Amino acid sequence: MMSSHTGRACCLMLCGALALALSLFAAPLDGAAQESAGERIKQQDTYTSSNVLTQGETDEWPLAARDNETVIIGVSSENFDPAVELLNPSGAVIARNDDIRAGEQDSLLLARLAVGGAYVVRVRASKAGGGRYELTVRRFIATDAPAGARSVGVLGKSLSQWHRFNAEAGQTLVVTTRAASFSPTVEIYAPSGEQVLAELSNRGSRAVFRAAQGGVYHARIAPLGNAEARSSYSVTIAPARVFQTRIGEANALRPIERGGLDLWTFKAAAGDLVKVQAKAAGGSLTAMLSFVPVLDKQGEPTAPESNVPPFVVLPSDTKASGELVALINTTGDYQVAVSQPFGLVVSYALATSQPVKLFTGGAGGGGTLTLGGSDYWAFDGKAGQILRYEAMSEQFDVALQLFNARGESVGADDDGASNRNAMLTALLSEPGRYLLRVYTFGGGGAGSYRLRPINDPARPLALNTRVEGTVGTGGSEIWSFKGSAGQVLIISARSSDFDTRIALYGPDAAEVAADDNGGEGTDSLLSVRLPVDGTYTLWVAAQGGGGAYALRAIEAQ
Repeated sequence: MMSSHTGRACCLMLCGALALALSLFAAPLDGAAQESAGERIKQQDTYTSSNVLTQGETDEWPLAARDNETVIIGVSSENFDPAVELLNPSGAVIARNDDIRAGEQDSLLLARLAVGGAYVVRVRASKAGGGRYELTVRRFIATDAPAGARSVGVLGKSLSQWHRFNAEAGQTLVVTTRAASFSPTVEIYAPSGEQVLAELSNRGSRAVFRAAQGGVYHARIAPLGNAEARSSYSVTIAPARVFQTRIGEANALRPIERGGLDLWTFKAAAGDLVKVQAKAAGGSLTAMLSFVPVLDKQGEPTAPESNVPPFVVLPSDTKASGELVALINTTGDYQVAVSQPFGLVVSYALATSQPVKLFTGGAGGGGTLTLGGSDYWAFDGKAGQILRYEAMSEQFDVALQLFNARGESVGADDDGASNRNAMLTALLSEPGRYLLRVYTFGGGGAGSYRLRPINDPARPLALNTRVEGTVGTGGSEIWSFKGSAGQVLIISARSSDFDTRIALYGPDAAEVAADDNGGEGTDSLLSVRLPVDGTYTLWVAAQGGGGAYALRAIEAQ
């Protein structure tokens, strides 16, 4: 028989075991681990964990807060609609959130705790339900970043630092971060705690964003890759100034503030070629173009109507600070962001223009290029049209580049003509407005040039006859002939001066066949059956070098 003393001891042991088991099941679980909830939310930059919420119950995660600590708490679940609450040491709810926004059931809140102590994060189901959820807590003590002032910080043990700043609704701000020993990343968090921007850079970062709501924002600075806890950096947060301008309008000289950003808005139409120049009175500038989408009734940007980008930046003077040339594909509002790369104070003037030149009456033209500059000539092309332009200069090595109506490069040439002159030949595959760029090869040299079109550039090709031709360095020559559907041809191109390439195009300007080294050595050889009746063009191109060649197209028996 068991003594009463022994019975009481066994009962105490059973009760203790039962209490321990209940305490383990009541605490939030992290996978298979069964730790006490008080050990969960650790004092680190970002804490993440998960648990299974029992239907009809709540989970409480203790949080030992520091004075002036800020917390961003998020709960997400695919199984139920979660809600999160933050309780102060007295047990009162001081912040709560159910849905981040309409249509998104995850919860998120941001709170600044002036006085530290034993706080509690409570997770519950907004409606009936339960299941697995993810908890994310960001903990930090932020330092104030006055607008326009340069602040210096040092990465701590968590390898991150937070800065707090104010923004007005609709205000555009720029966060400039620089570091000598690491590549900084910048993350921006809205007053709701939602991340609204992430910017990566190499040794320097410039994050530009528009504040959708007014209030206190936070910037998190962290390294991209490895860094040491004592690594220092600088950060400047400044509001952007917004100005209106028109293409062709002259603007007065004005200073840009330390770490600041100026936004210039103008209207442009599809097909416009726009040149932007932000000229500084001493010092360099950066100019970046962006399209301003139309907002819907909810204030959200509307989706683009096509996959074609609103604009394409074309080559311009790489040595000119604050300059860009863009072809506009979508009619609407555009914005130029002007800033100083190092956040310094500098005075500048902004000018916008349409630098395109037009051919008149099919005649050629000419102009004068500055060092590193370009001229753009516009003309309307047709599908299947063969065009050839020659550019000549006695003062620099001239080059040509052709762009279609969407701003895509469809041809280029440097020394296709004699000496340092260019000869560009192209077969247009679609109708539209084309741009022909005249520039100095390698960006060196300057001076005057002449540009002329060569009409009917294709030479007639007699079948079963050997013909000869000559091309400049990297150039090409075109031959044309009448062909019939089902006709079989053997075509060869031979040269002892350069590596030949031949390409055959049909009446619809589509490529039928091509060959580079099908013959002996660098010669070309191909056999082809013609698909339709009509006029075909045969292109002979020089791949490396130039000189004389022999061409033959033989009808197969």
